[in-house]
Amino acid sequence: MRFRLGSRLRIRSVASLVPFALAAFFVAPTPAAYAASCGPVTAGDVVAATPYLSTAYGPIAHGVQASSGAWGAARPGLYSPLTGGFNPTGSNLAVVNASWGQNWSVASSDGVNAVFCGYVILSSPYGQVVYGVQYSGSQGRWGNFNRSSNLFYPDNGGWHPLA
Repeated sequence: MRFRLGSRLRIRSVASLVPFALAAFFVAPTPAAYAASCGPVTAGDVVAATPYLSTAYGPIAHGVQASSGAWGAARPGLYSPLTGGFNPTGSNLAVVNASWGQNWSVASSDGVNAVFCGYVILSSPYGQVVYGVQYSGSQGRWGNFNRSSNLFYPDNGGWHPLA
């Protein structure tokens, strides 16, 4: 088989791009990198974890709302940045630390190890808990991290894509 000069140049051109393509593959941010950049969103008396999760109702964050605007007690719930509404998912609990934050990998009660982001420690009958989101790749799920058992307990909502 004979190669013409033009086909050799095309092969060289394509071959010269291979190192760049490989570098982009190994250096490009992976979906897990998105979770590593999680942080709090504060809206009035609400503190919740972002990035938001995508739902049929739009982007939603999981966090806590201070009772009566004071951080003596707070309740867990879901916050919508579109409506500014907060939907409580539990009752008021005493606040242990309103300025604490967590952004590192934790084990969950169902065996998943992934980054958890949460920002206010509450006192529950089961020990100190932090409500937030566990992120794995380009998805996340709501739940709480129990500081006594060092486990994340997911809510029944399952995994949602990042918004």
